[in-house]
Amino acid sequence: MNRYQFEDLISDYIENKIKSKDKVEFETYFEINTEAKELLDSIRHNMNEMNSAFKIQVDKDFNKKLSRKIKNQSKKREKVRSSSSFFLGFNLSQLSIMVGLFILFLFATIELNNEYKINNFEEDVFSAKETPKTLDKIVKNYQDEKVDTAIVDKQNSKDVDYSKSIKFVND
Repeated sequence: MNRYQFEDLISDYIENKIKSKDKVEFETYFEINTEAKELLDSIRHNMNEMNSAFKIQVDKDFNKKLSRKIKNQSKKREKVRSSSSFFLGFNLSQLSIMVGLFILFLFATIELNNEYKINNFEEDVFSAKETPKTLDKIVKNYQDEKVDTAIVDKQNSKDVDYSKSIKFVND
């Protein structure tokens, strides 16, 4: 007898359902092999512990009620799964977030494109024709400006001495 045959016959031996010729062979195997004897003793101990455990009394309809609740739960989960996928596998909240991010992405792209056009004096960035930036065009844009805030009119600025009109609080 090998280990696997021994393990197959353990439960039959403990319950006395083993054939007499197999029983003799089984007993000689676990007397020779100490690991097999330890395994048999541990299984006997576990079975005794299980038999001495506190038993719970339930209603006669317990199994019917339990199976009904399990079926109801599985139906609810199927409903949630079917209603959760709204469009392309996304539910409504995920889809709304994705649409919002897409609109934000488009808006940011348009704004960056407009900023690029303004800074480079270009009318159409993505057109097939290329508009070369020439010095004449830059000069024309500069001349069209009515007021240049970088140039300070020195004639209008007067140095005024305010030292005589200053009064301190504790004086």
